[in-house]
Amino acid sequence: MRRLDLAFVLGAPRSGSTWLMRSLGAHPEVHATEHRLFGPHHDEVLDDGTDRPRLRITLDRYADAHSKHVNLCGTGLDAAGARERLIRELAGALHRFDRDTSGKPVIVDKITPYPGTAAHVAERLARVFPSAPVVGLIRDGRDVVTSGAHHWLNKQLAGTVRQAPGTPGRFFDDDTVESWASLWAECTDAASRANTSVRFESMLADQHAELARIFEAIGVRADHDVLDLCVSAGSFERAAGRPRGTHVATAHTRKGISGDWRRVFTRRDGEIFDEHAGAWLESMGYADRSWWRALPETLRQPA
Repeated sequence: MRRLDLAFVLGAPRSGSTWLMRSLGAHPEVHATEHRLFGPHHDEVLDDGTDRPRLRITLDRYADAHSKHVNLCGTGLDAAGARERLIRELAGALHRFDRDTSGKPVIVDKITPYPGTAAHVAERLARVFPSAPVVGLIRDGRDVVTSGAHHWLNKQLAGTVRQAPGTPGRFFDDDTVESWASLWAECTDAASRANTSVRFESMLADQHAELARIFEAIGVRADHDVLDLCVSAGSFERAAGRPRGTHVATAHTRKGISGDWRRVFTRRDGEIFDEHAGAWLESMGYADRSWWRALPETLRQPA
């Protein structure tokens, strides 16, 4: 088994990536991080309880901006070549920094693509880091939509008005279901092509076994003591300070269960989800294309 020095976790936001990375990072040889390297995206987000927005920007977007001010005379590089080299150098520097500061030889970098960027992220990973394995993280998209809508209750894009997503008799509105379903579908497309795939639901059932598969893929030891350490470090109870399944709507570590979508999906929500992501839901084995027809027209109680 050959130990590698760099790997990536790729999956949709709200797929359990924070849980997985806490577990991976507890390994004595693994440093888990998130540099948001790829995807042409930047925005500002205002978190609940703050009065100043924070910038979210990928290395791709930073390099775009920075390369416009670089003098290329005498370098033998054109603008595209300079940008490509800049990205490679900066990404390499970030990962060297991780190794130097953590003292760990293996870096696992998480990417949860921004909307409309998943295909670009997968292509850039393959081009810039062709030898680095990618672990694709997949979760039932209906739970991703549910978790994502709750997550956005405590943040907003800068310059917009904060509002709850729901409409009368529903927890969601149409746009919320469509945007999260589309994001899940494109991220699942990218994650399904990864070297190794892991399901959120499989981690719930047997996290020891799933972590062992990942550690084998990146070439680090996976003995019983190490697996126990990693499972304990990533536990919901340790991260959230409360039992798994306990609902806190605006917490980043919100509930940590599978199937919570059944509590909030109406038939309209299911119909929209199926239109934008039903083919992926079926191909991933979560449901056939008729699942949403049995859903209620309205919620029987507030979500």
